[in-house]
Amino acid sequence: MTICLIHLHGAAGPEPRSFLQRCPLRLQQLASAGAVFELDVPPPHEEAPVAATLATGMLADAHGILTNQEPRDDLLGVRPASSTTRRRAALWEIAAAHGRSAAAVGWPSTHPAQRPIRASGLVVVTPEFAVHRSRHPDIWPLPSDCIQPEALREELASLRICAPDITAEQLAGLAPALAEIDQDRDDSLIRLAAALATCATIHGAATRLAENPPDLLCVHISFAADVARPCAKMRDRSLRTDGSSPLDEVPGNALTFLDLLVGRYMNLCGPESTYIICLDGPSPSAHAQVVMHGPSIKPGQGKASWLDIVPTILAMLGLPLASDSDGKPIEAALRNAAPSPSVWTHAESLHQEALPAPAIIAGIRDDLSAQGYTAPPRIAGKDVGQLIEAQKQALRSVLAQRGG
Repeated sequence: MTICLIHLHGAAGPEPRSFLQRCPLRLQQLASAGAVFELDVPPPHEEAPVAATLATGMLADAHGILTNQEPRDDLLGVRPASSTTRRRAALWEIAAAHGRSAAAVGWPSTHPAQRPIRASGLVVVTPEFAVHRSRHPDIWPLPSDCIQPEALREELASLRICAPDITAEQLAGLAPALAEIDQDRDDSLIRLAAALATCATIHGAATRLAENPPDLLCVHISFAADVARPCAKMRDRSLRTDGSSPLDEVPGNALTFLDLLVGRYMNLCGPESTYIICLDGPSPSAHAQVVMHGPSIKPGQGKASWLDIVPTILAMLGLPLASDSDGKPIEAALRNAAPSPSVWTHAESLHQEALPAPAIIAGIRDDLSAQGYTAPPRIAGKDVGQLIEAQKQALRSVLAQRGG
């Protein structure tokens, strides 16, 4: 059984469940027999921080991805938020560190893919894999460190598509009235072709991996947001006499296209797999939500947090939950009760040296215990009232020993 996590960035609308209402096929099938939860997305709301929060289950101040871009090492420019800046392990890294096969495709803050991760059976395809910076489709060297493991580079490189490869017939699927667009004043068709090529490249790599599905497949697709931007910017340059624009149909058609992509993953991974489709919007006002369907999912509706997705998936995988996580499993969506946190952190899944050695930690705990301190509630298994009372007793004991 595979757990397939798909992040459709920019697909959520201003009204609750608006995406599901406009795409009545595959996602409606999943939602009608599964669970649909509205999600609260913590700031910042740019694409890279939102994706990192979803992938780590941690707030931005913990995982370290605060904006879409960051300064280059030489300070002479900027680059996309990188994996070297992200301080917390992503879901696929945690799964791989515990012996599960896992893959992540197109996810922000994953480049470079080669990281000091204690894991085997992990495949990472970074967003740089799909970036084409040349006007010539035949001149497209594959960036270094965009694929892990390196053995997959040649196989996946053949799946890339760039904007010049997109035909007018393919663009007409997004913009049926493209002939009405004034291309002397409006470059939206070029931008739409680039967005479609990027989406097709990411989807091609992900579906290739899904042909032999890993235990966990994580795919990030920003197609809805990528087509919405040029449509909003260029809409007024090709207006009809009635005030409408040939670009008005593009966002809705993009959602239908995304629904088809979800159907492709359903066909490849099979009906026995679990699907978790997360949708957020291009602005904080959009109603983010998650659609979940699978053997371990209990049908229902409710509200949860963007931070809860990672703990929920870890519970379904039977992997330990971390006490330092900012989220918690969505119990209302799980057929089986989620276990209590059994490890302090998953940071060791990212770097071996991320935490002090166990002997050092034990020594620190002994020193704190000797001074009257007790463990926080999520470690000691006590509620807040019990903790306060225990600390009061410990302080009284210390004061008594000191003659206070």
